Amino acid sequence: MANTALQPNNPADWQKYATSDAMTAIPLRDGDNVNDRSKLAIHRGVFLDASAVLDPGMHNLNVYTDVLAFMAEDITINPAKYGTVNIVARVLTAAKPVTLRVPSGDAATSAISIYARVVNQPISVCMGDSNPVALDLGADTDNVGAAVAFDNGEVVVEYLKNYPYDNHPELQASLETELRIALIQFWINSSIAISICSYVAVITAGQKSHTMLNAQAVALGQQLAGRIMAGQNMTYAPVLVLDTYKSTMKLALTAASAFETQYDRFQDKATSLNEQIEAWKTMLTKATDS
Repeated sequence: MANTALQPNNPADWQKYATSDAMTAIPLRDGDNVNDRSKLAIHRGVFLDASAVLDPGMHNLNVYTDVLAFMAEDITINPAKYGTVNIVARVLTAAKPVTLRVPSGDAATSAISIYARVVNQPISVCMGDSNPVALDLGADTDNVGAAVAFDNGEVVVEYLKNYPYDNHPELQASLETELRIALIQFWINSSIAISICSYVAVITAGQKSHTMLNAQAVALGQQLAGRIMAGQNMTYAPVLVLDTYKSTMKLALTAASAFETQYDRFQDKATSLNEQIEAWKTMLTKATDS
């Protein structure tokens, strides 16, 4: 029977999910690359603590994760002058409402992008001690993300309906990890697995560099939906490796075409007996090869 328990809704439970035996066995699930000299930082993981990965003073900071946890109610984001911060997460979780605070000064020239599909607590952004501006994000909205900028001390928010084109290798690795998680959660918590499939399908839609990931997410999502409706007796087909699938199909079609040609020769009464024998041998070879 499909386990359709609700997803966790707080940092403690999400951390238990991320540190379970099944989840920690996933290969290549984490990655960090911080260059203090060039002020570039990339963090990738399954469960990341925002306070630990929102490095201060960076010109360019990218965070790719399944779950980003805000362990405190007030989180400072302090990039370098004209810096950019890009957060791409399936889940933003906190125990209480959170304020993301950007100091006045150089940091106020920065641009911050936050993408998330599941938001457990209200999240607001402010500059210095100004009034916080609540972000309208989460599954209950049509917004996949928010672009935050600052103008004369005011927070300016532009809501995004689609994910931008992003062919960064760390995003690719993050989405591949997401599908591995979905395969594991298929049997443990279908709600999480379906959420992941939906997230990956949306983020990869229309992006040529992620075509295969999109197809895999959609296929697995359909399997999950069917399993929930059909119950425990449904047969499960795993995520396809599309390159292998296409290569196999091409070989099969080539063999079938050759078999058909030789069969036509064999059936042709105008051909000599020797030609029919050779055609028969070729048919047997093609049938064996396929």
